Order: sequence, then C-alpha cells, then structure tokens
Amino acid sequence: MNKILIICVILCQSFVAKSYDAKILSNQNKSINGSSFTTVGSDGCQHTTIQAAIDSGVGEVRVTQETFVENLSIVNKSVKLIGGFANCISATNNVNIIGRTTLDGNSVDRALFFSNTLNNITLEVYNFIIQNGRSGDAGFAGGLDVRGTDQTSFILSNVSSIDNNGAGLALTDIGFANFNDLSILRNSGFNGGGIRSSNSDFIIQGDSRINENTANNNGGGMYLSNNSTLLAFSTRLNNTRKGIEDNMAKKHGGGIYAESGSKVTIISHRILTLFGELGNDFSSFAVSLNIAGDNSFEADGGGVYLTGSGTMMTVNGGQIEFNSATGNGGGIAVKNNASLRFETTLEDPCDQNEFCNWIYNNSAGINNSIGGGVLAESGAQVFLGNVNMNSNKADFGSAVYSNGSSTKVTIEGSVIHHHTPSTNRDGKYILRAFTGSEIIVGFSSFALNDGVDATFGLFQADLTLAGSIIFEAFYGNSVVTSNSSTVNTHCVYTHDSSTLTGINIIQSPNTPFVDEFNSDFHLKTGSLAIDACNTVSYMPTLQDIDAQNRGFDVSESADLEGLYDMGADEFWANEIIFKDGFDTLDPN
Repeated sequence: MNKILIICVILCQSFVAKSYDAKILSNQNKSINGSSFTTVGSDGCQHTTIQAAIDSGVGEVRVTQETFVENLSIVNKSVKLIGGFANCISATNNVNIIGRTTLDGNSVDRALFFSNTLNNITLEVYNFIIQNGRSGDAGFAGGLDVRGTDQTSFILSNVSSIDNNGAGLALTDIGFANFNDLSILRNSGFNGGGIRSSNSDFIIQGDSRINENTANNNGGGMYLSNNSTLLAFSTRLNNTRKGIEDNMAKKHGGGIYAESGSKVTIISHRILTLFGELGNDFSSFAVSLNIAGDNSFEADGGGVYLTGSGTMMTVNGGQIEFNSATGNGGGIAVKNNASLRFETTLEDPCDQNEFCNWIYNNSAGINNSIGGGVLAESGAQVFLGNVNMNSNKADFGSAVYSNGSSTKVTIEGSVIHHHTPSTNRDGKYILRAFTGSEIIVGFSSFALNDGVDATFGLFQADLTLAGSIIFEAFYGNSVVTSNSSTVNTHCVYTHDSSTLTGINIIQSPNTPFVDEFNSDFHLKTGSLAIDACNTVSYMPTLQDIDAQNRGFDVSESADLEGLYDMGADEFWANEIIFKDGFDTLDPN
C-alpha cells in the first residue's frame, strides 16, 4: 500500500473513531428531567422553536420536517440536531424521517452559530437545509459558523447550506469535522464563498458538492488557511459527478484557495477502515468549471491556487477540467514554495471507462497568459504522475509553465496531447521553463501538440528528457528552442532530433503509438520504443498508465539499453490493450 493511503487509513480510522465517540457523548448528555431527547414542531411537540429545545439542556433535538425562521446560537455544549421527522409522534419514536428540516436565517444573522472553549464537545447536524443566513463580518459564515478547539468535533450528514450572504460554512479551530452528503450551494462570502476553514481538519465524503458559490476576494468554492487540512473523497453517485464546480472568485482560486501551510488531499479510491468505508473505485473527484477573476482583475488559479511554504495539494485520482483564470494558471497555480503532487498509485486505479487523473481543457487569460494547465512559480514544487493532460490553453506554456529560481516540475508516466493555439491564446510552447526553473520529463508521451515555435521553450532554465516520446510529426514543430539553458537528453523517441543532443535518441517518421488520432497512446507491436531504456537518467517511481510494472522484457524486441520502454506505456507481450481513460478527448 502506498504512503498516502497508509496515511489516509490512519487518519480515516482516527476521524471515524472520533465520530463514533462523539455520538456516544451526545447520547450521554441528559437533561434535568432525565430525558435524553426533546422534540420540536408545530403539531404537539415539546417545543415550537429549535432554540428553546437547545436551551432546555437536552443533548438530542428531534425536529419535524417544517421551516423554522430562527438564528440559532449554541455555546459550550454538545448538541445533536436531527431533522426531517414526519410529525411529533415520529420524532418521539425516532422513526419515519421523510425529508429535511429547513432552518431559515431570514437574512438577519447567521442561521447557526456554534462556539466552544471546552474539551470533548461535539455538534452533530442531520437532515437540514440551512438558508438565508447573513454575516456582516468577512471572516464568518452566513450559514453555519462553527468555532471551537482541537477538542471540538463537528459532524454533518445530509445537510445543505444554500443562498447565504456570507460563506455557506465557516470552520475555526475545529479539531475534527466529518461531512457526508453535504451540499454547499449559491453562497457568497469574502474569502471562501462556499467553505472557509482556519486551523481546522475536515473530511468531505459521500454525495457531496460545493457548487455555484462566489467569493468577493479569494477561494470561490473553498478557502483554507492556518494549517487547515482537507481530505476529500470521490463523490460521483448514479453517474452524476460531484465535487467543486461552477464557483467563482473575484481574485485567486476559483475552486480552491489554500495558504499558510494548509493541506488538501483528494482521493478517488475506496478506502477501508476499521470503522467503515470511504470513497469509491468508480469515479474521480472533480474540480471543474470554476473561474478566477473578473473583468476588473487578472487572477490566477482557475481551479486551484496554492501559495506559501508548507501548503500542499495531493491528488490521487482527480479531474481538473474546464476551469479558467483571467490571469495565469487556468487549471492550477502553485506559488511561493507551495507544492503539488498529482498521481495514481493503486493497481487498477479506476474503472476502465473512467478517468483517474485528468487535467483537461483549462484556460488561462488572453493577455500574455502563462500556464494553461499548471503554473509553477517562485519555488513551487510540482510532480505530475500518470496524468492525462490535453487541450489546455494559454499564450505561453499551454500545458505547463515553470518560472523562478528553485521552481521544479517533474512529469512522469503522463500523456500530454492535443494542445494547440486557440482564439485569443497564442499557444506558444507546450511546456515553458523560464528564469532559473527546472523541468524533468521521465517516461512520458507527447503527441498532436502544436507549440508553434517548439514543444519545449527554455529561457535560462534546465530541461531533462529521459525515457520519453516526443512525436509531433503532425504539426512538425521542433522539439526544443533554448536560450542560455541546459538540456539533458537520454533515451528519447522523436520525429525530429535536430534540436536535441544526447544519448540514445531515436528519430523516426513512424508513429510509435497504436492510434494517437483516436487517443490510444499504447505502444504498437514492434515499436523501436520497446525495451529501449535504462534508468540511469531517470528512475520511474510509478507504474505505467495501465497500472502495470515497468521493465517488462519483450523477447521479440532487442534490448537497446535496457528493459524499460519509452513513453507512458510499458508494452507487455500478448497483453490485452485497455485504453484506461485515454480513449477519448472528453472524460464526460
């Protein structure tokens, strides 16, 4: 089991265990009359308002499926709110939950405010729609504003926070939060239109979505700061994709903005723990259709914006697609010593009709923009493993732009294809390395890209090409254009070697692929790229695009330098060819 999943299992078991303990705590919270619960409703329940039930001191509050116009306040007490009961009798008997209860803030104040300074306090909310809340403070939410300590737990299930003035959900100093079947929709905040987190740890799982939220500053879907930690699992159910979509920030990070040491981990796989199952194996978490910037501000990071030392995003199966920025980094912008690791490390990582890792059709702005898919600047560290990158757009560096001293981008086992100029975007260079940065490309495949001047454009930067295929015969561009730069080339298959110097460079007009025009980038039988390389210049750390081991010896092929094949695919003799997510341009 790989390192990230080992970490995940430990974290998940801890999180679920805390969730379990929290439920026990709330059940043990007795009122002064000995009852462990109370009911709220208009047809003969014990209370007619939720606030009155909370103030009664009872730990569990059961609410009928009605609309309650209230602004709830909970301070230093554990409370479990369960909504959606058909009537008061059902609530008393804890049966017949037919829907959800609506909590309406009436645009007066936050719909629900929770504050805790004690140890071992838990807030649980089930089956609620929370709407029309209002916050006058840029740091708070209009929907749910939850503040606590590292001993505070917060659980949401089947909850929607919608149409709030202020973030749909704000977390401050929360030790553990677990959100299942959560919808954060059409909220408008300052930093964080959907979710704002400061120094808090939370999981998003189940049928969850963060959609159509707006930030007047950064982080349209989500804003994470002060060492916050997000663990998000694949959430597509019944063929309806869920994730972070259709959000907008007037400045940076249309989907996600993370800073000051915050960690974002996306896992599109099923994880088994001692306490339950998280995620699934048949879908990918999507960050899509988000926008950074407006006509008044050239913003970066249409899908994701990462900044600051210690800030990190790890994606183990995910889709970054159809995002746009008015400035740079249409898909992802990584800046100021932040890091990004994008990979798939499981055997049989996704259903064969799905797409595990996809950076697709993201667009940077139209004014000398850089980094259509990924922008790495100012000491950023980026690893793109087993990624299908295609159709991203920018003026310079359609797929990747790397800039600045100590900035490093490593690409392994990836397929980069179908990048071309577009209306208002010049599309010069597929990968652009600038002023002190470094790009390393190992065992990857390039095809059907039109970089205008060249596939790789270097200015005072370093490039290493090892074990890779750069086959751009269709457009006929040069492989590299270089100015005061260093290029190290070892074991490369290309249509044109005139701009390359190095060891074991194979130039051929014949495609090494099965059918690149239909996006099948597997090596065809008899290709010179089979059994051509050793690992002196680059040692691969991942399996190939089909989750097969590298270094398979094909007896029919002469070993040129070693047993490793060039490109993203390792050819296995008599293998059944699966396209594994590379069989179409559009993953949808």
